[in-house]
Amino acid sequence: MRHHDAKVCKVLDLDTTAKMSYANMLKRYPGIELRVPYYSLASYLGITHESFSRLRKKLQSKNNFLP
Repeated sequence: MRHHDAKVCKVLDLDTTAKMSYANMLKRYPGIELRVPYYSLASYLGITHESFSRLRKKLQSKNNFLP
C-alpha cells in the first residue's frame, strides 16, 4: 500500500510541477500558446501531448485565462 501511495504522490507532484512550469512559461512568454504547436509545448514541459491537453482543459475550466 505504501508503494502505491508513493506512486500516487509522485504523479501528483509531476502534475503540480507541469502546472507550475506551464504557468511560468505563460508569464515569461505571453502568447506562446498561440505561436507554438501544443506538442512542442508539451515536449518543453516534459509531458505527453495528451497530458498537456488535460492540463490546458483543467486550467481553462478553473481559471478561464487560457484561449
